[in-house]
Amino acid sequence: MERTGKLLVAFRAREAAVAAAEQRSQALADRIAAAEAAAAKRHKSLSARLAQAEAALRRNEEELNSTRFELQDERKKRRAAEAAKGQALSYFAALHRKADEAKTAPCEAPVPVLQLPADTLLADTISF
Repeated sequence: MERTGKLLVAFRAREAAVAAAEQRSQALADRIAAAEAAAAKRHKSLSARLAQAEAALRRNEEELNSTRFELQDERKKRRAAEAAKGQALSYFAALHRKADEAKTAPCEAPVPVLQLPADTLLADTISF
């Protein structure tokens, strides 16, 4: 009987240890479930932020491409304006030379004036 009492005490101690282990196991399972839920929530939040960042990147790339196109267009317009400026300077230099020649030449006949139509000088700078 004494031995049965000792076995009974040992059995109850083991039973209490198993119950405590089950409680710890349940607590750990609850913590894992909470951690998984938090991770899923964070993943969803990060996915939304990633989608926003990708959309912003696409908008920035489109704006960059548009700005590059505008820059190329402005460079073309500037080259055309520089060419028109060169033509105008040449034209006015020729006029100035003719005027100087007319001042120094005897007054026999009028010196013909070099005439270029305005659309020739400004053709590259004005678009219709």
